[in-house]
Amino acid sequence: MDTLTLDDLDRQLVHSLAVDGRAPFSRIASVLRCSDRTVAHRYRRLRAAG
Repeated sequence: MDTLTLDDLDRQLVHSLAVDGRAPFSRIASVLRCSDRTVAHRYRRLRAAG
């Protein structure tokens, strides 16, 4: 079984979604200072891991 390791960006993304689960990736990306694509990729990876 593979273990998912969370880095700071993953934890910040999870926190952002806990604060506002309907926030668009573009707003989260702006706050986290990364691209929309990065946020979307990280989100899909976390969702797939459960």
